[in-house]
Amino acid sequence: MRMIFAALSAALLVGLAGCSEDKPAEPEKPAATEPATDTKAEGTAPATDSGAPADPGEAPADAAAAPASSSDVSQAAIDACLSAVDAETDGDVTVLSTEFSEANSLVMVGVGADKAPWKCLVGNDGKGTELTFAGDDGDGPGQPAAVEQAPAASSDVSQAALDACLSAVDAETDGDVAVLSSEFSEANSLVMVGVGADKAPWKCLVSNDGTGAEISFAGDEGAL
Repeated sequence: MRMIFAALSAALLVGLAGCSEDKPAEPEKPAATEPATDTKAEGTAPATDSGAPADPGEAPADAAAAPASSSDVSQAAIDACLSAVDAETDGDVTVLSTEFSEANSLVMVGVGADKAPWKCLVGNDGKGTELTFAGDDGDGPGQPAAVEQAPAASSDVSQAALDACLSAVDAETDGDVAVLSSEFSEANSLVMVGVGADKAPWKCLVSNDGTGAEISFAGDEGAL
């Protein structure tokens, strides 16, 4: 009987051992990992060449200044005034001052040792000089014995128109002609021409390109 019990006990132990060996092992749980954090630094604004961000409102340091416009009286205009005053006075002439204008520039000319002043209005190309003595009423150095009143001049009347009137009056009178005054008009400009020593007045209507001059005597008919 004991032998049978011992045999059954041994068989039971062997069976239990076999069951424990056949039981599958539990799978190991993976170790929990923390989510990776983004260690990339936030982007920074790119630096300028100088190392600092550019200021869009900053004005350039080397802004160029606008060039100043020229206001010099041309040498041609100055020479024309000197020649005209010299021809009128036959004296020692020198420039006293100049003032530029888009129409007619002003050149003040001194005559003689006392620099007797003459006013000269002249085109900037040196044409159309008009002289006026600018000193005392009495005859002074460089002033002719009788100074005529300066005509009301307008530089808008072209030189071609003035020349056309002088030629037309000269052909009609065969005398010494000179421009007394001029008045510009979009249609026909008016040029007053003096003839002879007495400056007998002639009226000339002429287009601004110098064509179509129409002349008529504007003085006392008995003087003709």
